[in-house]
Amino acid sequence: MSDLTQAYGNLGKWAEAEFLATQVLEIRTRILGKEHPYALTSMSILAWTYGNLGKWTEAEMMGTQVLEMCTRILGKEHPDTLTSMSDLAQAYGNLGKWTEAEMLATQVLEIRTRILGKEHPYTLTSMNDLLLTYGKLGKWAEVWKAGQPCLTTLK
Repeated sequence: MSDLTQAYGNLGKWAEAEFLATQVLEIRTRILGKEHPYALTSMSILAWTYGNLGKWTEAEMMGTQVLEMCTRILGKEHPDTLTSMSDLAQAYGNLGKWTEAEMLATQVLEIRTRILGKEHPYTLTSMNDLLLTYGKLGKWAEVWKAGQPCLTTLK
């Protein structure tokens, strides 16, 4: 059912995706427990669905829970934790909370650079996210400084 939720999303059927994601989360939480990795994945998918519906307040609330639980259960450097951190940063940005988005995006980039290397696609995506956040904050010097390694990598 979780895959079907994502398929609905990929087809732009976000209302159906939200309905199904809510059901999957309720079932997984009831059967497996709120802290089971599958339940965390379901929470993350529901937060992602909220964001795609423009329900950024709900995405922020769910994303905050997911990040707290992933950090505690999986560890701060686990790939799922980093993804939840990045997703929450996006929710913050869409709510105009650019300082909070910058803080999370910076952490994600630092950890991914250290673990995956500066040329890994996830690291480059994280760098792009941070550069966009700097731009929204009007931090053009940081955009220029932080963007140089990215340009060098892409050459």
